[in-house]
Amino acid sequence: MARISPPLVYSPKEIRALSRLLKQGERTGASTASINLAKRCQIVLACIGKHRTDQVAQDLHCNTLTVHKWRERYRQHGIKGLDDAPRRGRRHRYTDEQLDKLIVPLLKQEPPLERKRWSGTLLAQSYGVPAHTIWRFCRKRQIKIAAFPRRSKTKGIGKGSRKTRSS
Repeated sequence: MARISPPLVYSPKEIRALSRLLKQGERTGASTASINLAKRCQIVLACIGKHRTDQVAQDLHCNTLTVHKWRERYRQHGIKGLDDAPRRGRRHRYTDEQLDKLIVPLLKQEPPLERKRWSGTLLAQSYGVPAHTIWRFCRKRQIKIAAFPRRSKTKGIGKGSRKTRSS
């Protein structure tokens, strides 16, 4: 049996905000988070005119439970309810503020050991912070640092340079 939900309460301002979020998620190169948010906005916008969850699910080619979940989250929390809920897992040891105080001033200095640029490994060694923490922080802040040192490829003997025996 189809779920019949009460109509959603919305304002024209909320509809414009939902439409804007939907367009941001549909653009090429959008992040996975914004694509997911766009799908949720699409579900809520489709629910505005209809009361039957199965009808919306059929129109959008998704599960009825998915439609029900996002309709209820929107009803309870508004647009903020469409964001991802916090997930479980270990918290980061260093906050972004702590890393900001450590890394940004160091990046303004010259790198050691006649290096041209700082690398994540050098930054990590300078403060005793794990390298993955440095890389996570730099990616989040879009700070460009040198990658791990590349190993030089040595030229080996290729197929074309092999000596052939002539018998």
